[in-house]
This record gives sequence, structure tokens and C-alpha cells, in this order.
Amino acid sequence: MTDWTGYLQHFTEEGFSEEGITILLGENPDSDSVLFVQETLENAKKLISMLDSVPKSLSEAAEGMKKRLLQHPSELEDIRARYNVMIVATTPWIASAEKMRDQWSMEGRSIELAAWLRRLGSIDHNPPKETREVIQAIENIAPRDEVRKAIENLEAKQRERRVILQDMKNILKRKGWKLEFSEHANLSQKFEEVSEWLELEDRIEALERDILRFEERRPNEAKMGLEIIENARLNGNSSPIKQLELDVKDEIRDILESNEEIKHRLDYWSQNGLIITDSEILTDNQLWEFEENLEELEKHWNLVKEKSIILRNLLDKAGRKHPDWIGRVDSYEKILTLIDELTDQQKQISENIQVETEEWKNYGLNLELIGGLSEGNNIWELDQKIDGLRSLAEIAISILNSIDYLDQSIDSERINEIQESVIQDWHLHNTLQFEMEEIDKISRRQERHLMMLYQRAEYLGMDVTDSNDWTIGEFEEKIFEEELIRNLEIKKQTIRNTELRKTIIQTNEMTTLRQEIESSESIRENKWVERKAADGRLFYYNEETKESTWSKPNFDNKIIISNNEEMDNEENIDQSEEIIENYVVSEDFIDIPKVNKIQDVSSDEILDLEINEDENTEIDTKREEIYDDKISNLPLRKILGVGNRDPVILESSRPRDLRIQRILRLMPMIESKLNRKEQEEIVGKLLPLLVNIEKWIRVRSEHRRCWDDNGGIIQNIDRLQEVLDDVPGPGIQLPIGFDKMPLPSKTEDLIAEIKEFSTNALVATSSGIIEL
Repeated sequence: MTDWTGYLQHFTEEGFSEEGITILLGENPDSDSVLFVQETLENAKKLISMLDSVPKSLSEAAEGMKKRLLQHPSELEDIRARYNVMIVATTPWIASAEKMRDQWSMEGRSIELAAWLRRLGSIDHNPPKETREVIQAIENIAPRDEVRKAIENLEAKQRERRVILQDMKNILKRKGWKLEFSEHANLSQKFEEVSEWLELEDRIEALERDILRFEERRPNEAKMGLEIIENARLNGNSSPIKQLELDVKDEIRDILESNEEIKHRLDYWSQNGLIITDSEILTDNQLWEFEENLEELEKHWNLVKEKSIILRNLLDKAGRKHPDWIGRVDSYEKILTLIDELTDQQKQISENIQVETEEWKNYGLNLELIGGLSEGNNIWELDQKIDGLRSLAEIAISILNSIDYLDQSIDSERINEIQESVIQDWHLHNTLQFEMEEIDKISRRQERHLMMLYQRAEYLGMDVTDSNDWTIGEFEEKIFEEELIRNLEIKKQTIRNTELRKTIIQTNEMTTLRQEIESSESIRENKWVERKAADGRLFYYNEETKESTWSKPNFDNKIIISNNEEMDNEENIDQSEEIIENYVVSEDFIDIPKVNKIQDVSSDEILDLEINEDENTEIDTKREEIYDDKISNLPLRKILGVGNRDPVILESSRPRDLRIQRILRLMPMIESKLNRKEQEEIVGKLLPLLVNIEKWIRVRSEHRRCWDDNGGIIQNIDRLQEVLDDVPGPGIQLPIGFDKMPLPSKTEDLIAEIKEFSTNALVATSSGIIEL
């Protein structure tokens, strides 16, 4: 078998690859195969020579084709086709010149054609219109001027193209590009490269915009991307940009996914009552902050959520409005501050309630309706509940304190009932009002009772120095004991008075007889006067007895008393005078005047002394009637219409004008501490006020047709009050009720109060007919 490989060895020495030649020979080479290979390699050598002669602008592409052809000579036709396309695309006139070369030579213009081709060798750009004109001029073997004009148009178009190319280069330089065209690149290739760079710049700008969108979210990645862009502008390499585009898309996708996750988490926290941002549209800064610190932020948000729940609970319990900033994650400090404030307030209220209820408990008040202080209770509701009961508790405590001032030596059973009722039902206003009135009645009754005891003690002449330490029961016992002692003294006094009466009567009979005799003589002698009658006659007229007589009476006949009888009478008179002078009668029982002479004792006084012991009760009754008549005629009682009634009982019988009530309470002190003259002075001071009150009542009573001239101020004001009680009106003009102010303790204070009271208590009498 012939070794054809060795025969074709010289082709390998010319640069063709042995592998390529082997492929051309095939598996079973023969002489035909060798001839085919030899012919193919010769044609390849011609194409290589043509590639070596291409313009510099095509040398790089031609070099690539040449290398490919030496390695793979079997691809000769493909490489030739590419060469023709390249030639046609870049220097299409060369093909036309080759085709028309012989005709140019026949006309003797081959040298001219070569010159035109050399001139066209500087053309790097093939605009369609101008290129077509040059090709047509060559193919038509046009005159020299026409060929020149066509080539000049093509050169002018290339110069314009170069200006445009320079502008494009300037644009890229301003954007930071460092331009380096391919070696031997023609104008068209440079345009292509610049176009590619401009296209790449557009892609880079889009990348920059995308990168700047997440520069704050992904600062490191953005920095790396910008560095790749900077390098691409320096070397014009598009491969890193392609990869960067993919990376940026991935980064943006990751950011969008992260945004969705962040929004999902924000929605979750919003549903839990938190306010993360003021706007639903999040900025890149906010998204970057959430992405970088989401775990720590969610820990903080969880604290805000817990504290917000606590705060809302406290605010609901306190009955306060929720502030707008509650639940905002940036208001955490405010939330903590308000929680501390409400907690301190809750603690303070709890302590106050504890102190207050402890005080109520100490007074024995029933606290079952309040309930205890426990964690489950709303302290503010409990405080409101206690606040509603506070005034009632104060009234109840005041009532219990006032009970301590009552004398429990009497009315103890009723007082204990009141105390138990107040302790159990202190939260009921009606109960407190009723028990308060009951205590007031008991207090007034005890006050009146005590005043009567003092009056009785004064009447009995008791020593009441230590009476402040006595209970009413003890006071009554002491009065009872004093009454027993007084009854014994009265009995003894009665016996002494009886003996004294007998002595005085015997002595006084004798004295009276002597006085009658002396008086009779004196009358007879001194009371007769001489007068003339109408006829001129004289007669005698007695001015004492109104008797008349014509003759003057005779006074010589006198009653003769024996000397012995007269001496005995004088001795008896002397003895009686001595007995009376040495005897003192107690003023507490019967008022018997002390006399120095027996003649000073009148017959009326003697009759008084003759009252026997059996008539004592009747005398006391008459004295009380006389006392009542005197009492009812006292000036103040007469004006007010009190009569002989107890003013204290009258004051407590119903609510009235407080001025009237005050006067009624002061009356017992006025009557007990002031004499009749001083009482009249007091009435004089109170008269303007009483007239003012009466006028005020009269105006309104006449309007209501209920005035009556009969009766005092008390009767008229009570009658007016009963009428007005049934008339609906806008209100009460003057304060009415019961007087509860303390009474003055001294006479000076009493007089001073009445003076001030009479001056300051005057009111207008015609300010409208309004209910009292």
C-alpha cells in the first residue's frame, strides 16, 4: 500500500496541519484522493495569498481565516465564502476591479485602475449610495473625472462618518470610558465597536440605576457591581456586564422577596396593634433598616406589643382615652412612662383606699358591699365606688361621733339601735337621714332635760360645780336626793312657821285693836270740816266717810282700857317682836319679810302664813299657772307667738327660716340669763329684724291669701310654708332647716351674737314671690 502521507509531506512544511491533510485523504486514499488533496491545498494557498493582501482594516479577520484554513483545509469553500462576504462588505470595489481588470487593461487604463484602488484603500466606510456609485464607475470603465467624483463623494462621506465617530467617542469618554479600538480596525469596524460600546453603556446605565436602587440595602454588592462597571468602561469588555446583569437581577429578586417578607412581618405586627411606620409605602432606608435588623427590631416590637397591651388594660381600667401614639414602636419610652404613671397612681389609690377603708372599719362600718382589694378588682372602679360612698361614710362617722356625745344613761336602748342601724345600713342615705333626725331629737330632748335639771337644781339651791362630770341619770339621782332632803326641811319649817303664825296672830290682834282705836280717834277728829249750805247755814262734812251733820260731833267719849290689860299687851308685843327678829324664814319655801316692829307685819302676810300644809299642792299648781302666764307675756315670746311652749321643742318640730330657728334656740338662754329689763333691751335690738321677717312673710302670705293678723311670726310662717309646699316653684329664696350652730357659752357672747345677728340678717322683702 502506497504511503501517500509522505508524498504530501511538503504541504505540512508550508504550514498546513497534518491532521487536516489526513482528513482530506480519507480512510482509503488513492490516486484520485491525492490529486483532490493536492488541488485543494493549491487553492488554499491562493486564498491565503489573497488574505495576506487584504487591507489593514481586514487583516485581523483575514488572519483568523488563514489560521483556520491551515488547520482545517477541508473548510476551504466555507472560508472562501466568508472572505468574499468580508470583501464585499468592506471593499466591494475590489471584486468589481478584479472582474473588470482585463477590460481596463484593454483600454490601457490598468495603471489608472490600480491607482484608484490604492486611493480607495484608505476608505474604511462603505455607505450604500456612494459605494454603489464607485462600483458602477469601475464596472462601466467610466471616465477619469466621473471616477474621481464618485471616489471624492465616498471620501467626503467617510469624513462625516469620522466626525460622528469622534462625537460618539467623546460621549463615551465623558462617561468614563477608556477607548481602545481593535488593531487595524477600519472606520466601519470602529463604528461597530463604538456602537457596541454605546449599547453596552446603555446596559451599564440601566445596571447603575438598578444598583443604586439597592445601594443602601446591599452596599457591599452595589460596590462590587459599580467596580465591575468601572472596569468595563476601561476595557470595553461586555462579558462581566452580562454576568453583572444576571447578578443584579438575582439581587433585585432577592430584595423583592425580602420586601415581601418584611411587609408580611409588618402586616403581622400591625394586626397586633403596632404602628411601625407613618406610611404604608416604605422607603429604601426603612427597608434596609428592617432587613439588616429585623430580628432585633422584632424583639423590640414584641416588647412594645406587651407594654401596649398592659397600657391599654390600665387605661381601660382607669377610664381614660387611649392616646394616638399608643402602639407606635417609636413611642416606647412614652408607653413606659405612662405605665409607670398609671401604676404609681394605682398604687396610691390602693393605699388611699386601704387607709380609708381601715378607718371605716375602725368605726365599725359594714364593708361587705365594697369588697376587698385584690388583683382581680379594678382599683379605679373600686375608687369610684368608694368615692360615691365617701360622703355617706363621712355622715355615718359623724353620726357615730355624735352618738358618743349623747348621754347613754337614758335612752340607751334607742341609741344602741341607732348605732347598729348606722353601722349596717350606712350606705343608704334615707337611713342616715332618718337616724340623724332621731339623734337630733334625742340630743334636743337631752339638752332640754338637762336644762330643766339645772333649773330645778338652781331652784333647790344645789351645788352643781361638778355637774360637767355627771350623767343625766346621776344628775336626776342627785336631784331626787336633794328633793328628799328639802321635803324634810320643809316639814320642819312648816312646824316652825305654824308656831310663829300663832305668836304673830296673838300679838297682832292686840296691836290691831290699839291701832284701830287710835286711828278712829284721829279720823273723827281730823276729817270733819265746816262748810256752808245753799241757804247760808253751816254744816259739818267728813271727807273720809262722806258723812254730814248740822252739829259738830263730840270726841270726848273714848274707849277706856284697864291699866293692867294695857301692861300685859305691851309685854306680849315686846316678846313677839323679839321672836320675829330672831327668826329667819327660808326664801326657798315661803317669802316672810323680816320685821323690826310688829306694826310692819300686814294682815295679808299673816293670812299667807296661815296656809296649812294640806294646801301646798294647790299652791304649787297656782304658782305654775302664774309662772306660765308670766312666761307667755315675755316680750320675745309675745312677738313670736311662742306662748308658754318650749322654744327648743318648737324649733325641732319642723324646718323654718334659719333666722327664726336661731332665735328659738337662743330664747332659753335669754330668759334664764337675762332679767326682764335686759330681755326688753334684747327685744329692742331684734325688733328691726323681727319686723323685717314679719314684713317678708306678710308680702308673700297676702299674695297667697293666707295672712292672718291673729297669731305671731311662728304661726304665720308655718301657715305660709304649708301653702308653699303644695306650689311648684323655681327654688327656695332663703335657707330653711334646723339650726345646728353651737350656742354661746357666756352672757357676753349671747349679747354680742344678738347684736351682730340683728344687723346682718336683714333681707329684701319684695324680691319676688318665691317659695321659702
